[in-house]
Amino acid sequence: MMVFFRIDEQRVFNAWKEGGHGVTDLDKALVESSNPFFMNLATRFEKQSLESFFSSASFGTKLCTDCYPHQFSPLINDAWKQKNFGRNLFRGDLINLGIGQGYLQITPLLYLNSEWWQKKGE
Repeated sequence: MMVFFRIDEQRVFNAWKEGGHGVTDLDKALVESSNPFFMNLATRFEKQSLESFFSSASFGTKLCTDCYPHQFSPLINDAWKQKNFGRNLFRGDLINLGIGQGYLQITPLLYLNSEWWQKKGE
């Protein structure tokens, strides 16, 4: 049951929905905006596989230029964070990326228009 996500004893993030989201799959998590689902999912990725996923989803390129002409999300990886902040990504960055916050500059609807999503069925 996706009621909360626990990083450690001091950092627990509750679902916005009273009582949590119940049994949740990707579709339900998107519809209900279940942060615990996406936080949990993000922690299952290694940094390299997350970078590969973002690259395959066309992050680091302009997406949906006809509906959001200025929307751009950089390819978030250790090299990008080193260049911009002088340090590598850490676990908290990955959790923030999982819920579309932190350094990620893309909306869920824009993501759904990405090349990866369109090719999902191929």
